[in-house]
Amino acid sequence: MQIMAASEARRLAECLAIAAQMKENRLKPDISTYNALMSAVSRDGNWLQAWAILDDMFLIGVKPTTTTFNHLIYAQRQRSSAHMWNVLDKMDQTGVPPNAATFTHTIRRFVNDGNLEMALQYLYTMQPHGLVPELTAAEHVIILAAQCNQPRLAIDLANWFENISPQRLGPSVWMACLTSSAECMYVQGVSGCWKVVHHMNVLPDEGLCVSILHTAARFGRPNLATDVLRTLKVQGIPWKEHHFASLVEAFTRNKQIKEAFIALGMMRSNEVDPIDSTSTPILDAVKIDAESVDIACLIIDEIYKEKRSVDLAALKVLIQAAVHLGDLQRALGTYRSFPDYNVVPDISIFNILLDGCIKTQHRQVADSLLVDLKEANVKPNQDTYEKITYLSLAQETYEDAFFYLEEMKAAGHSPPRKVYKALAEKCQLNNDARFDIIIEEMKEFGYDIDI
Repeated sequence: MQIMAASEARRLAECLAIAAQMKENRLKPDISTYNALMSAVSRDGNWLQAWAILDDMFLIGVKPTTTTFNHLIYAQRQRSSAHMWNVLDKMDQTGVPPNAATFTHTIRRFVNDGNLEMALQYLYTMQPHGLVPELTAAEHVIILAAQCNQPRLAIDLANWFENISPQRLGPSVWMACLTSSAECMYVQGVSGCWKVVHHMNVLPDEGLCVSILHTAARFGRPNLATDVLRTLKVQGIPWKEHHFASLVEAFTRNKQIKEAFIALGMMRSNEVDPIDSTSTPILDAVKIDAESVDIACLIIDEIYKEKRSVDLAALKVLIQAAVHLGDLQRALGTYRSFPDYNVVPDISIFNILLDGCIKTQHRQVADSLLVDLKEANVKPNQDTYEKITYLSLAQETYEDAFFYLEEMKAAGHSPPRKVYKALAEKCQLNNDARFDIIIEEMKEFGYDIDI
């Protein structure tokens, strides 16, 4: 019929004109005509005309069908949910049973309102009616659950739907589940959804990959972290320090210290320099006791014997752990073994060793380190000057502290307030006349004078 063709072509005005002409010609519309009209007005969101069509059907004795009410529900989509309930009540009073599309329209409304509880209730109510949810209904509810930070629920719903329906959920649904799992650090969900997404040949963007890496790091899943790094590479996204940091942490939490050390070397070979925080998880695991440090030393030797490069960051961990345990001799032993591994110390190594000297009050060792530093043509930084100044102040004769203060300034560094404060307190304690000079310099730098 013409009215059906006009409805399918979304020509509402033409549909209404044909209906008016039928009325003038006293032609009684059948259910197909009314449903075509209802479809046209519902797509337009014309809820008032939709109700008028229903009233006209009752007036001439044409019983509405489930399709009729589905169109009427859809016409209410821009109104409050109370109007949808009115349609459902009318449907019940008329004795017209709902079908899967009815539930889809209803569920879609709850989803649009962010009402996860009601959307779930209607989704699960379908089975007692002998109905299987339509794909769109299931997808909308699952995505809403994921967006509500309910990844476990979303994944359970996804698996439930695919068990009862021959239809398969789309990639966007599984990506939503993966994103939610990563954001909530639900590691089982991340692992499961990652496999599904990978099977679908969908590539998560870098932001999601980073979230997954954080989860892999937290729960010690190095295989997952490795897969993510591979995915970044496939997309042409350059590897960065924070990508590798998660891999290092994942290995460490999985008690794979050797692999964590190797990962530090792999970073360097990919032109990514480790920073102190990169190796922090390894340090936390190694600095527990002397035995842990011994094991780490053996691991380093094993890596070297396998013809793998031993990274500076790995040896730094050994020195940091030894200093933490107050074992300066072990720290120095590791430092002196650098040539054996073809590793050259940088200023951070000397600063860590100076920390060890401060902790154990070994001024002579510190002087020896300063000689090594000079011979290695390593330029001291502000931390170096600060540490040697503190160490000098700890001695009975502390003249060198003022020497290193001047050296710090000559090197272009601004001595921090804490250095001046330590000098002032030492002078005050020893009735040193240079106290006033220190105070004046603090004022010049604009530091608070609170000694």
